[in-house]
Amino acid sequence: MRILIAERTIDHVQNYANALNRIGMNFDISLKAEDLSTYDALLLPGGADIYPSRYNEEIDGSVGIDEELDEGQFQLMDLFVKAKKPVFGICRGCQLINVYFGGSMIQHIPVADEHKAIAKGVDNQHFVKSVAGSEIEALYGTFFKVNSSHHQGCKEIGKGLKVTLWSEDGIVEALEHESLPVAGVQWHPERTCLFAEEDGIVDGELVIRHFLQK
Repeated sequence: MRILIAERTIDHVQNYANALNRIGMNFDISLKAEDLSTYDALLLPGGADIYPSRYNEEIDGSVGIDEELDEGQFQLMDLFVKAKKPVFGICRGCQLINVYFGGSMIQHIPVADEHKAIAKGVDNQHFVKSVAGSEIEALYGTFFKVNSSHHQGCKEIGKGLKVTLWSEDGIVEALEHESLPVAGVQWHPERTCLFAEEDGIVDGELVIRHFLQK
């Protein structure tokens, strides 16, 4: 398989590259796809916040906005969705999927301290509960622990998407599309597949492999 990671350079996505190498998937890093037939799936990585104008709001807590990155990732998302090729989003990528399908964001969740990183390079951790019958449940079961490094959360859910995982304090932790091979998770499996089961966190390789190979 060859995966397109939607970013500019490897400096922004080293953990994702390491994870795909571990899984045995080839990849390119770019905000453009000259020949879509070259790629089997799109990986939307984590990063800073999406410009709230994308969901018809003013900036009210969003930080690190990069309109060029937004534009490149949304264009790639559109190409892969129209081609019905797999798209998997992680953290910001999950949020971008929601916004692409018409959803909106909580620009700074009230429980951010429980979800944002503890320190630079040190993720938070918390438990999540999957929705019965979801693909996430099939991978990990009903109740499990994930790592966490975000301060926003999905608010209105985009058309065709369903929430399949919740944190104990009510934050959306995963989305799956009802008919397209599109899904996203709010945590960072690209980090946990590099040290599976450390501190009881689930092995991220399972979810990355599953949704990129749909």
